[in-house]
Amino acid sequence: MIDIKNITIPHYTSIIISIVILVILIKYKIKNPFWDKQPVMRPSMKGHTGIISKAPVFSIKLKSNQKIILNNYPIDQIKDFLQDNFSNYYNVNTKYLDYSLKKKNAHNIVLLENKKIIGFIHSNPILVYLNQKLVKFRYVDYLCIHEKYRDNYMATILIASIIRVNHRKQPIMFKKDFSRLPYNYFISTNYHIKDIRKLNPKTTNKIKKLTPFNFYKYYDYTNLLLKRYTVKCLYTKKEFFDLFLGKSVMDYYIIDNPNGYKTIIIGKKTIYKLDGNILNCFEIDLVLGELRYLKEIDEQLSNYLKSNGYNYICISAIGSNIKYIKDNEYKRNSRVYYYTYNYSMPNILPSECVININ
Repeated sequence: MIDIKNITIPHYTSIIISIVILVILIKYKIKNPFWDKQPVMRPSMKGHTGIISKAPVFSIKLKSNQKIILNNYPIDQIKDFLQDNFSNYYNVNTKYLDYSLKKKNAHNIVLLENKKIIGFIHSNPILVYLNQKLVKFRYVDYLCIHEKYRDNYMATILIASIIRVNHRKQPIMFKKDFSRLPYNYFISTNYHIKDIRKLNPKTTNKIKKLTPFNFYKYYDYTNLLLKRYTVKCLYTKKEFFDLFLGKSVMDYYIIDNPNGYKTIIIGKKTIYKLDGNILNCFEIDLVLGELRYLKEIDEQLSNYLKSNGYNYICISAIGSNIKYIKDNEYKRNSRVYYYTYNYSMPNILPSECVININ
């Protein structure tokens, strides 16, 4: 998630703040009563890859008027809660949210107080390839606490709940925006943004979409491109169909290049609120394929998106996205950290990773 409210602040401000926080953590060795006891990546694990240990057995204590519910709460009420409480500046993409919450084997955990929802957390299974090794992670997302209950250990209760519903050696993966946790991440990178509000769009006819007629061609092509990277998730046919055709959860753009090779841009619409204004942002998940014409591609994409009502483009610096960012006029924005729970990752550069689950 980009920090849309601070887009005019120079990027070095966030860097200075991060350095100050890091120095304080190191100097005073601030302890965390929850994470200090968990099987997470530590400096002493350098060189080790794989499951760390069994997760501890959690004893979750709730008040008499509180209750935890797993996969038995109305999806529409969860969606309403997230839209009202997830962020003051960011609206959750409703199509993607609906798709995620209804995935097979998803865990949707609701925390109630007096029968009203005050917290939520979600996870779903993902297959991650580390080089050639396949690891069955669960990806955790949408941790959200009602404003009145924040800083009151509600997040710890939900995190412990999502860990407890799995077997004790289940590895977990998640991302954290803005600030880091008190243990090792396996990737640290940034979101980048481009403001296209003042762009006077030109007509472009080089951007095509996925259709039933080219589905199998680009399904195979996309997975072939993803296999080049060290850390990746490959699409199943059902997932590829649901995301880009059947349920139209995300956009899949095919861009022609002068040499005949294609560039693929995968992304989706997100909405930000700033000073009462609605800002439509196209969030690029991945740039794949031909990378020699990225300036021309960004010009075509910017014109196409502006013609379709977008104000901003957002992209995180992973995989081939890094070259796309460098070749074009994107400004560095907020920080994002990739973490695992109960799995020690090998040394990975952001350019080697194409896992961008938002």
